[in-house]
Amino acid sequence: MHNLGAKRVVLTDQPRMMKLLRKNIEHNRVITKPLSRRKKESPDGYKNVDNMLLTAEYMWGNLPEDPRILEKPVDIVVVSDCVYHENVAMLLSSTLVDICESRDDDVPVVALVGQELRSDLVHQKFVEELLDKNFNLYRIPVDPEVDRCYALYLMWLKDKSMSNNVK
Repeated sequence: MHNLGAKRVVLTDQPRMMKLLRKNIEHNRVITKPLSRRKKESPDGYKNVDNMLLTAEYMWGNLPEDPRILEKPVDIVVVSDCVYHENVAMLLSSTLVDICESRDDDVPVVALVGQELRSDLVHQKFVEELLDKNFNLYRIPVDPEVDRCYALYLMWLKDKSMSNNVK
């Protein structure tokens, strides 16, 4: 995300997965092109890529313990292959509402969710949870072969004020 121009990237996971998350970050630092062509300091005052990346534990269904996760307006949430159980579907959908409501302005927070289709029941529960929580939800077709095994969704809250009543 940073190489695409993001000024700030927040990466979260469960406490037991943080070591793997940090390992993936280090691996991707090695394989991505150097940032030497970019300005050394961004308008937000970040001086280098380490200051642009924040890793933090975040247990869905709870407010984040680290206040820096939501300290600046969130523009986009990317969720990759995180829905694997019905309970997770409920917790993730509630967390997406919290994040999408975190902005003080009227700009919608967009979420892009990519998911392996492991269980029809779990997938259906996740979609129902999102629709019940007042998300506009669009499935993005990728390829007929891929679409049988994976789903890619683009979503945002229809109206922040309406979603407060459906958590």
